[in-house]
Amino acid sequence: MVHIDVIIVGAGPSGCAAAYDLASAGRSVLLLDHQNFPRVKPCAGALTIKSVRALRYSVDPVVRATATAIQVTRDLADPLELRSKHPICLMTVRAEFDEFCLRKTIAAGAEFRTIEDVIGLEDRADHVLLRTPTAEFSARFVIGADGANSKVRLLLGGSEWFRRGLAIEAHAPLNERAQPMELDFGVVPRGYGWSFQKGDHLNVGLYTEAAGVKLTRDLLAQYLRRKFQREDFDHFVGHYLGIGGLHYAPQHKRIFLVGDAAGMTDPLSGEGICNGIKSGQAVAKAIHAELHEGRSAREVYGGELAAIREDLEFCERATGKFYGHLDAGFAALRMPGIKRAMMNGYALGMTLSAIRKSILTLPFASVEKKSAISKA
Repeated sequence: MVHIDVIIVGAGPSGCAAAYDLASAGRSVLLLDHQNFPRVKPCAGALTIKSVRALRYSVDPVVRATATAIQVTRDLADPLELRSKHPICLMTVRAEFDEFCLRKTIAAGAEFRTIEDVIGLEDRADHVLLRTPTAEFSARFVIGADGANSKVRLLLGGSEWFRRGLAIEAHAPLNERAQPMELDFGVVPRGYGWSFQKGDHLNVGLYTEAAGVKLTRDLLAQYLRRKFQREDFDHFVGHYLGIGGLHYAPQHKRIFLVGDAAGMTDPLSGEGICNGIKSGQAVAKAIHAELHEGRSAREVYGGELAAIREDLEFCERATGKFYGHLDAGFAALRMPGIKRAMMNGYALGMTLSAIRKSILTLPFASVEKKSAISKA
């Protein structure tokens, strides 16, 4: 039997964000994952500046490329370039990025172990009992950071608020026709195709937030054939994304969800890393508040999620409007003021809801003083 402050199930960005802050504050932390690192992690691996700013440390060692522009199309026609003078996205390979974050977190004081599965959770008066097929662990708190297929969430039940998006992806050869960062809307229902340069290969894929849409290997090949006139790729994988976090509210005193497990992915873009990091840091702050100040971790965490929920609410509304009216959406993107506002907002690391609030002033905002993304 192990008794520690916090057990975190899942050692991806959200789990590591929580573990890093808790361990740095002197709390005993056990990170559990069913895989050793480095491991294959299906994800396009593009870090927005808001994600980079949320991290407590620089990720320069695992950055493959830096994007200052996005090329977007409506069903592969009429390319529109959205350009900035400053970085708007850092390209990483998720296996490398996740291992880097885990090593940083272990260095901060967290312990890491691999497990086969989580088969039981008991929320007791002063601790949580977590069972695996071969061991039992006891902790004051448990955090479920185990992705869209979260076993912790399933064991807790009552997740009618949760839904899943779907993405498939692969590695394709470098192509002289490819820009560093491309998004092609309209090639799948309520989603897009993408091509991101990663130094020695292209990461390509398809995303949809719509339930019931099937994304297949053949569909990806068809997309690449239309886009690059070739369809060779390897490392093909598919993965679910957790959506619905707008409606997630902590129901347990000692067990919490973060990241994809809590549905924190933005349905419009399919981006989950930023809200994964922020929700992990928020729950760490809440747990520390209870252990150090005697405040309710559940109440503090619920309050800390307010800003994330606000952005997710805006993104939910924008998802219906944009994907339901792509022609109007692209007409708006072609307006110089909106283009400049979006690029300045992305370079400053702002959320979509924050960009919307500042849409009139952002075209004139100075990015230079806030554009640095490296940390000591």
